[in-house]
Amino acid sequence: MATRDRVTSVLSWQAPEFYFYPKSTAWYFGIFGIGAIAAAILWWIKTLDWTNGLLIIVGLFVLSRFASRPPRTIQIKIEEKGIQIGDSILSYDQLASYHLTNHGSHVTLDFQTKNLIFPVSAVINGQNPDIVRDVIGRYLPEKTTGTNYIADLMSRWLHF
Repeated sequence: MATRDRVTSVLSWQAPEFYFYPKSTAWYFGIFGIGAIAAAILWWIKTLDWTNGLLIIVGLFVLSRFASRPPRTIQIKIEEKGIQIGDSILSYDQLASYHLTNHGSHVTLDFQTKNLIFPVSAVINGQNPDIVRDVIGRYLPEKTTGTNYIADLMSRWLHF
């Protein structure tokens, strides 16, 4: 008969799965304007064919759909055996470090994984960042010099 390990939740809260920036009509016109400029450049250098045109249209459609999707509320737990962010569970063996990032209107808890290229993030909603730092610091080292990933910079710039 197998025994089941009891996992104790050290700190837990609910938060949106990502911070949602409301998009104005001007934001959508700007994105579609960038797509039109990209298509014009491809046409000008004679590489716009139906495949490239279709990729631009589909890409703009997918981008606008994701941009308008509101976040779900998820459970975030810092436990003795790992981190749970929504349905994902990461053991401390999979994580290299953490970093608290202040985005002005919200704070995120960012984890650098050992195997994935991009960090995993959780919004700190209603939690004191110092308490979160104290609890997660028991299990992982804090990376004090943050690395700005191009995808993260682009998503913040685009308010995505």
